[in-house]
Amino acid sequence: MATNGNDGNNGTNTSSPLRTITAGISRLAGGDTLYIRAGTYTEALHGIPSGTAADHPTTISGYGGETVTINGIYSGYVGYFYNVQNIILENLIIDGTSATNNTISLDWYTSNITLRNMTIQNAAWTAIFSRGDNHKFQNLDINRYGVDDANRRGHGFYIKGHNNLVEDCKIHHGSGHGVHVYATTPDPKPLNTIIRRNIFYANGHDSYYGRERVSGIGVYVGDNTLVYNNIVYDNGRGIAVNYSSTNAKIYNNTVFGNQFTGIYMGPANNDANAATYEKTPASDTIVRNNIIYQNGTALSDAGIRTVSDHNLTTNPSFVNIVSSPYDFHLQPGSPAIDTGIADGAPSTDFDGHGRPYGAGFDIGAFEYGSSGGGTPTPTPPSCPFASSGDFNCDGKINESDLNTLLSSWLTNGKDITGDGIVNESDLNKLLGNWRTQ
Repeated sequence: MATNGNDGNNGTNTSSPLRTITAGISRLAGGDTLYIRAGTYTEALHGIPSGTAADHPTTISGYGGETVTINGIYSGYVGYFYNVQNIILENLIIDGTSATNNTISLDWYTSNITLRNMTIQNAAWTAIFSRGDNHKFQNLDINRYGVDDANRRGHGFYIKGHNNLVEDCKIHHGSGHGVHVYATTPDPKPLNTIIRRNIFYANGHDSYYGRERVSGIGVYVGDNTLVYNNIVYDNGRGIAVNYSSTNAKIYNNTVFGNQFTGIYMGPANNDANAATYEKTPASDTIVRNNIIYQNGTALSDAGIRTVSDHNLTTNPSFVNIVSSPYDFHLQPGSPAIDTGIADGAPSTDFDGHGRPYGAGFDIGAFEYGSSGGGTPTPTPPSCPFASSGDFNCDGKINESDLNTLLSSWLTNGKDITGDGIVNESDLNKLLGNWRTQ
């Protein structure tokens, strides 16, 4: 579909696109893909049919490298999902300026929904609310959330479901927590949330809660939450494990320059009106191999049975913390090098390089000996089939991939033969694999 399309068209190729997202969604069957061309669409995402299986999802995607912005509203949301499964949203900008509820809501009975390679911005309340299970959030830039809320307490993510994954994202400039793992009775505690390789910064300014209570990562209720290889700086708190959270594991994070506490394990809430889950302290938390440097307080533990070891609170010798862009890689001779332990350490670091490198595991998000440079922006997950010509990774090689190839003709943009230029040899390889994936 495209801004110059027509809903009377068949919508099956780039020469006869539809005009509206609503029309495009109405023609989808489970497992289909809807491509959206460049432009701004004052429509919302809802009514998308479930994919037929996890490996045959229904996909809504921006086309190629074009910029697609969606800013319409459905019942207060820009994207609303209920009782659907096996869906992918990708290559989109979602703008919540006009929303009166969470910008994207994955509500009851949703599962296996993936959001990747997207920007979610200007959320009036929370950017992404996830009540469902087995959702994946990959390579997202989430910024300016809680901006129009009179109480200013929206979060980047609000996770209430089980087995949710947040990875390779940037979450910044919001009023509330970057990630808030929380539930209230009668809902069960969120289980098995994984938060890894993200950057959380500049959260909690002008918050309803007061910045001292706003964390880059807030595990406020949950069980078996795994937090590793994250960079957390310039928030109210860095990482907070609070209330009745149990068995949280906080490994190999770099927590720097947060205004109040670097890593915090909270007590029970003794207020008479406290929610049921808030009436017990955090318990059985493991805090290991983290750099916790130049925060208001390094570590505060009011939980029970906390295990805290092999964390570094003295100068770790970062490459650059003087001016932006900061670089949290380690310099030679850093006391973080080879001084961590293997127990719980991830097998790779923030950059994806293997651990350990050298005599032992390093402390913090970076393993010394990996390639240097500034703190990297998370990159999109690569498509394992791109070398065959399946550029959109939909399991098919067809007209869409041909158009993508032709759009980069005589450049190196979609060079599938590896000779440094897109030309007849790439076209022949793609056509040889036509519809064979």
